[in-house]
Amino acid sequence: MIIGTTEDGLLAQCSLEDSLHTLVTGETRSGKSVTTYAILAQARVTRDC
Repeated sequence: MIIGTTEDGLLAQCSLEDSLHTLVTGETRSGKSVTTYAILAQARVTRDC
């Protein structure tokens, strides 16, 4: 699953099969909940979970 981009502009990918736990960090109102919902929605669409 694509989770974003790296500082170099490359796609950052993650497999939910390999990482059962995920930590989303950031400042208040930086979009942590939006990011979490997007990851869950993409996992549901791609059937990666």
